[in-house]
Amino acid sequence: MCSRRAVLHLRIHLITAMTGRHPAVRLVALGNGAAGAEKQALALAHRLQHVLQRGHNVPCSVAFVPAPLTHRVARRLPPTLHVAAARVLRSPWFGYDCAVPSLLAADAPSETAPRVDVAIGCGRTTVALCAAWKLTAPARVYNIQIQHPRTPLHWFDAVVTPRHDFAAGRFLGPSTVPRNVHLTFGTVFDVTTELLEREAAAYERNALGTALPRAKTVLALLIGGPCRGFPFSRADAETMMDDFHGRLKATGNYDDMALVATFSRRTPTDVKSVIATQLRANWRPDRLFLWDGNGANPYYAMLAGADAIVITPDSVSMTTEAIASGKAVFTLGTDRCTGKFRNFHDTLTTNHLAHSWTDNFSTSMHMPQQRGKVLLDKELQQVPGTDWVVAQATGALESTNSATAPNATTTMAPAMSRTFSDGFEMLTKAKQLPLPSSVHPSVARLPWGQGKASWVGYDAAAAHTNQPYPATAMPRELQKLTATSYAIFMQLARLDEEKKRTERELGDLEIVKASRHYREALRTAIFGLEDRLASSSSSSDSDDELVDLLKVSLAVWHLCEVLFLQRRPRDDKRIAYDLAQWLQEHYASVRLDELEQTSVRMRSLTKPELDAAFWPTLYALVMMGAGRHAWALLASHSAHQGAFARGVASLSTASTHSTFQSIQRLLLCMPGSNSGAGVSQEWSQWHNACMYLLNADTFVKADANLTTLLEIMSAKDDTLKRQSKTWYELMMARLFLEEPKRVAHRLEFLMGNCWRVFQSGDHDQMSNFDCIILAILQYDVQSAMKDISAMNCSWMTAHLTDLLVKSHTVADDHVPAIGCTLREHFFISYAAELALNSGMWQFSVGYFERCPVFGMIGVRATLEREPVASDDKTHRLLAYCRSKKGLGALQQRITARRGRACQTQGRHAAALHWLLRGSHLDDVDALCDLVLEECSNVGSQTPLNEAVEFLETHPELARTQKLLWLVQYRELYLVLEDVESLRRQLKETNATHRTQLTEVSDNLRFVSQEAAKRVFQLINSTAAPSHLRGVLLREAEKLLLLEPTVFTSRQLYALMGYLHDLDRSFDKSAFYESSENQALKHKIETLISRNLCEALLAEAAGAPAAAGASSGPTSDLLTSSSQALAWISAGDEPVEE
Repeated sequence: MCSRRAVLHLRIHLITAMTGRHPAVRLVALGNGAAGAEKQALALAHRLQHVLQRGHNVPCSVAFVPAPLTHRVARRLPPTLHVAAARVLRSPWFGYDCAVPSLLAADAPSETAPRVDVAIGCGRTTVALCAAWKLTAPARVYNIQIQHPRTPLHWFDAVVTPRHDFAAGRFLGPSTVPRNVHLTFGTVFDVTTELLEREAAAYERNALGTALPRAKTVLALLIGGPCRGFPFSRADAETMMDDFHGRLKATGNYDDMALVATFSRRTPTDVKSVIATQLRANWRPDRLFLWDGNGANPYYAMLAGADAIVITPDSVSMTTEAIASGKAVFTLGTDRCTGKFRNFHDTLTTNHLAHSWTDNFSTSMHMPQQRGKVLLDKELQQVPGTDWVVAQATGALESTNSATAPNATTTMAPAMSRTFSDGFEMLTKAKQLPLPSSVHPSVARLPWGQGKASWVGYDAAAAHTNQPYPATAMPRELQKLTATSYAIFMQLARLDEEKKRTERELGDLEIVKASRHYREALRTAIFGLEDRLASSSSSSDSDDELVDLLKVSLAVWHLCEVLFLQRRPRDDKRIAYDLAQWLQEHYASVRLDELEQTSVRMRSLTKPELDAAFWPTLYALVMMGAGRHAWALLASHSAHQGAFARGVASLSTASTHSTFQSIQRLLLCMPGSNSGAGVSQEWSQWHNACMYLLNADTFVKADANLTTLLEIMSAKDDTLKRQSKTWYELMMARLFLEEPKRVAHRLEFLMGNCWRVFQSGDHDQMSNFDCIILAILQYDVQSAMKDISAMNCSWMTAHLTDLLVKSHTVADDHVPAIGCTLREHFFISYAAELALNSGMWQFSVGYFERCPVFGMIGVRATLEREPVASDDKTHRLLAYCRSKKGLGALQQRITARRGRACQTQGRHAAALHWLLRGSHLDDVDALCDLVLEECSNVGSQTPLNEAVEFLETHPELARTQKLLWLVQYRELYLVLEDVESLRRQLKETNATHRTQLTEVSDNLRFVSQEAAKRVFQLINSTAAPSHLRGVLLREAEKLLLLEPTVFTSRQLYALMGYLHDLDRSFDKSAFYESSENQALKHKIETLISRNLCEALLAEAAGAPAAAGASSGPTSDLLTSSSQALAWISAGDEPVEE
């Protein structure tokens, strides 16, 4: 094999010229002998070359390397085993017949090979070579595989595969799309605008153009061949052609059509014969061009010259190229497709990129078809590998430059600033929801485009405020708008989910209905703000600005609904009337109100036509489509009033009366007007009636003003320009009065022409609002959304984009530049701004939940920063966290915030409750110290009682040693209070009542023993605070003074040990600074000696009764007592035996 390849002719064709030194990047398209696969590899290489050279100024070349898989063993191996065999044999080119393998070597010297190689393979037989090449030099090779490789996906830096192909190979990968997989609707294609324009210009000169006269509609029929997912036999061909011609003849336009047809290399001979016979039998020779295989295949000329393309569903690449041509595409026989071919065509039909032949041919022909071309081009705009290649090439060049400059120094890039101009930018970079750097009332209006915030991180913001985040109050009208729009959004989302469960989609009527609900909510907010401003004595400029912004948003939304969401064909005559009514509502509403007021004033005059404003007002009302108001004004004309009063007494009076009646009928039935006279007449009939009245009526000819009125109604261009005052008045007149079907195809040109009529000079420019309207009229969704997002009205962009995605006007695809889909980007921006307002957290997290990439970050940040002003709100936040996965840690932080808030308010019991609920044990201990300190400051145990009283019913919550000690400390004082109460009761008891006196005495001794027990527990705990030593010893002293003793020997031993530990502690000096403490310690030691003797004797006396008649324990206990007495007299510690 090596010797054979050494003598083979060099079959590497450099597509791009290389000058001087080798370029930094070489793009290698691997060929496997399959024309379709090689075509896709070269197409992707050229796209990447275009992006690198034009967009990043990186020199690169494209090389085509034929590498057929010829080894008989390797051809039978699956790609996974083929790569394994290549690694074992240490030969990446095992099995391939490569012309010059040295040019593919990754370790070739830099003098003879480029620095960076991008390997692009397509098809099954290139998988092993593309993967093995990457394994030889992973740092210098970037490999891209087109189509699913059916191998582990991490072998490739990028995999470009159609959606249906990835779904078929999902068993080899995860259930979600990996980051290195780039999904497309179809295949990689090379059909560009330049190619189609070149082929369209040559259409008339080639054999295709000379064979056919230019017909009204030209159809292109592309015939493929049988494949695994589409059987194509002779019988199938006959059935297909019968259905094809039957539906064409049913349209009624069959005689105005011409057909161009071509076959594929895969088309069987018998199928060709059947189809050719059927075509020649159903088409006239001057209406049919059938390529016979001689000469060049006019495939691209057919794509460029056809008005619609009909194609068999067996070729994914051919279907993709047909859609990329921007023409209406229809597929024949999709019902017989199986497997991934069926999935592919179902996806195209669902996304309105292609139509089934069973659809309405006439309706689908006139629908806007550029969306498919734009969508396919957009998918391949972000070519995989661009960022990596640019980084590698730039790094290589920089390293070369630094090598030639020995004194060059390396500088570190500045750290990322903590301030961001865009909140979404900070979310994607810092993985943190941003906050405005300053709190201002205008922050509440950010979602509607008013104000601008400089965004900072949470830590920076928290340093300037004591609350979790700077919350502002939103105006009441905007609160209602937020709640209403959220309800509409959630209702539509639930409806969409229900439809998807039944494999259906939202209908256009449902989407338009939701859009109208949004507009109604926005209009209600505008009316509410205007009413409040009108009733208020003082209104700021910011309020007026907010109303203007909302009106602009309403106008833009309304126009998008008319042109995008209703999804009507561009030649629908209602579009012109709807657009005119849109101008009437949003541009000319003030002007129309003024005209109506003037009309009302003049109708009260005896001869209103003598008023100078009469005829201009009448003309303006007609041009604005207000036919009813125009007739109400014209009816006040003295000639009409006189003829009406006199009846038909004379011939002239009858003629005048008839003329005004004709004008009345025309004005009340103006096309596009919502008059009460019934359904508007067809434009042609109405226009003919106007022209007849203008040319034939003698009364009209005799009156110059009526002549002008009829010229306006007949859409005379010079009269319309002369009588209109603004460009939108002229545009409304043309939309209402000219032929609607002709106007609907040139809306953007109509607006531009009308605007230029009133342009006073070169310095005049369209406003931003006018530019947005012009982009929408051009059906340029991308430019329109870019301009709309520049308005910074995140409320509108979020909800409008959601409707556009649901109506398939905008593709919901991942945008690498922002790391998510466009819809999620707008949802995040809106929810982030909404979260800045108090009480809006539930709406904010609702939108975040619809964001699969960054939504959880936003949810966590919103809940963590939401103020916890009340226990009820805290419970609602915790309930939401429990209902979602992954928010366990957030629950703890919320309880900690609520605990600190209660602590600040002095509500120690509530603070302990929330801290214990969140298991913040360190904070619990700190709060215990704070409670004890407060008790010392106020000289009362009231703070202690209030703090731990709730633990009496919930003792299981005392989970820390210090809190348990605090509870016991409170119990000690409660017992001591009982002791004092019994002492008072004992003094007040009469000595004659011996039974009652005995009972009280016994209770007092029992309670005193309980107090001694509490003291024993407190001093025996390691959590005992050092600053309370004196307090505990003073309480112990009071109990030691009681006779007989209330302590047991074990408790007294513990008290002696406590005193001994006090002498050995490091902070004993703080205790002995007070002379009172020194005296207290000596006094307690003295009292312990007496109490210990009494306790030992009492225990010794009571031991036989408890232990039995044996004298052993008694003698032992007496021995211990004597030892203790000896120790007390000697002042030393007892020694255990």
